[in-house]
Amino acid sequence: ERVRSLTEQLRTDMDRNRAQLVQEMEQKHDLDKRAALRELTEALIPKIEGEVTQTHREEVERYQRRLDDERRRGEAKVAALEERVRQAEGELQQALEALDSMQESSAEDKEARKKLGEVVSE
Repeated sequence: ERVRSLTEQLRTDMDRNRAQLVQEMEQKHDLDKRAALRELTEALIPKIEGEVTQTHREEVERYQRRLDDERRRGEAKVAALEERVRQAEGELQQALEALDSMQESSAEDKEARKKLGEVVSE
């Protein structure tokens, strides 16, 4: 009976010790895992920041190129419109000169008709 009791107590102590050992190992594993994750994170942060910075720089460069392209297109449109305005001004000036010439010619024709009418009536 005593051997059985001691055996039972020994088994209980072994189970308790095993459970405690398993718990300690799990805690150590969790601590090691956290330490490894922290170390990995600390190692990756500069790399991630560098990649983010590089990506941001590339996006800024693409945006700047797009803005430059749009500015050049805008400048080309402005130049084309300015040329069209100059041409329209030239055509308008010619039309005004032609109109003035026609009005002068018309006035001269009226004057000539008036003089011709006076000469005929005399």
